[in-house]
Amino acid sequence: MRALFLLTVLLFALPAHAFQITQITHTSTHDFEAGVSGSNVVWRGGEGGNEEIYFYDGVTTTLVPGSSTRNVEPDISGSTVVWRGLDGNDYEVYLWDGTTTTQITDNENFDAFPAISGSNVAWADLTLDEIFLWDGSNITQISDGTGYSDYPDISGANVVWRENDSDIYLWDGATTIQLPDMGLNEGQPAISGSNVVWEANDGGHSEIYFWDGVSVTQITHNDTHDFLPDISGSNVVWSSWDGNDYEVYLWDGTTTTQITENSANDLHVAISGDTVVWSGEEDGNREIYMTTIPEPSTALLLAAGLAGLAAAGRRRA
Repeated sequence: MRALFLLTVLLFALPAHAFQITQITHTSTHDFEAGVSGSNVVWRGGEGGNEEIYFYDGVTTTLVPGSSTRNVEPDISGSTVVWRGLDGNDYEVYLWDGTTTTQITDNENFDAFPAISGSNVAWADLTLDEIFLWDGSNITQISDGTGYSDYPDISGANVVWRENDSDIYLWDGATTIQLPDMGLNEGQPAISGSNVVWEANDGGHSEIYFWDGVSVTQITHNDTHDFLPDISGSNVVWSSWDGNDYEVYLWDGTTTTQITENSANDLHVAISGDTVVWSGEEDGNREIYMTTIPEPSTALLLAAGLAGLAAAGRRRA
């Protein structure tokens, strides 16, 4: 029994120093709004109205050809990047496939919060207050026009968004449903497959919630501000106030682990598989950081072996 208890402790007690953190950027301007897909990372760099989008493939950083002035809110799927860019009159949605930049929208509206999965791109038209989807050829309005819609995210054909500043909706390619109403101010949804996370504010602070397609689980239970969650599979990440600054946290479906532990604000966290990226402060500038969720250690495997031996001993007895 003691061996089994040791296994449980090692499985779910990963300290922050167990995460090997790599600083990707080293610039004199702010780098933030990071996104990740596999080992590919994208972010927004620059300041003062001259922001650009950058792409990192694990070795080389590339400046993504964008509009002439402001390029913000990047997202990535594989090696394809989308973002919001200023075309001289208003914001449009752009896509870069590693070679060519394509302007997806061309209107007089404010197009924002683009998200990509495969060849599908979703965004919010903040002039019309609706959510739109581009499938690589055609643009379709997927929200129903009954409320103010923003903050979309996409996984395959599934799209989630916030409506009327308080409700989360899901479109599965055919049907739209409202996720369980928590009676709170809900927002910032993210989706992976059929799993959805979001933040909800009860008027005092925000908590993180998870929906698996059937039921809702409240991940955080504290009196601090937990916000801007992201999800990959059943792994959820977000930023939370630790009493001094904002740190990055991970929930693996069972246990919450603090990834960062420093004196800087770690924000805009994103996850893909076992890779986590975020923006952290360094010498007054925001830089992009990356870590990989650790594999089970040798000590953990040893504990598993001991647990197996203990169980075998009990069976023989």
